[in-house]
Amino acid sequence: MATFFGIGANESSPDVYDVRTQSSDKWVSIPWSDAGIIPSAGAYEVGYRLVNDPASSIIYHLSDDYTDMASVNQIWAEGDLDGPSISMNGYIDTFYPSIVSVDRGTDPWDSTNLTTIPMDRSFLVQNAGCDGSINFTVTTVDSQGKVLTYTGTDNLEGPVPTALPANLTLTNGNDTSVCYFYYTDVEPISVAFGSAEREIVRH
Repeated sequence: MATFFGIGANESSPDVYDVRTQSSDKWVSIPWSDAGIIPSAGAYEVGYRLVNDPASSIIYHLSDDYTDMASVNQIWAEGDLDGPSISMNGYIDTFYPSIVSVDRGTDPWDSTNLTTIPMDRSFLVQNAGCDGSINFTVTTVDSQGKVLTYTGTDNLEGPVPTALPANLTLTNGNDTSVCYFYYTDVEPISVAFGSAEREIVRH
């Protein structure tokens, strides 16, 4: 899964931010227009803050179960569907609603007080150009054994179970070919915060 990180702001927010990754020993100021970055290959830590304001910091940490923040793979697939195209994308945005820091605070870069981010997950199955309509069926099984089935023609979407690990079975009703997907129960991203206000949006 390609994981995209970025910053969002409203009219009351400043237009300059600091960014830092584990490959640097200091924060670097960048304009808001350049604030959406994809960590480089091998990255496992990236942070954002309002310029020179440690209290507003948010530091993203990659779980030890993964090796590359820029490409987190929490799903494995196998099966006999004819040439499926599988794409996985995740977005993590940090919004600063306003400047709320009174105390500049302590830089949380080395903090071990981490909060796991539960990611929102969904599936989308589409007929991407095959002649005629295709009837799809997706069956999900969560870690508690709960089974849900979804059906649709040419375009089918629905939620991945929140109780992980989970399995997802995709069936092409036209020829009964099947593909199996496995979701692990290790959330990839956790965060450390400064003391100021911000909002995380993931999708």
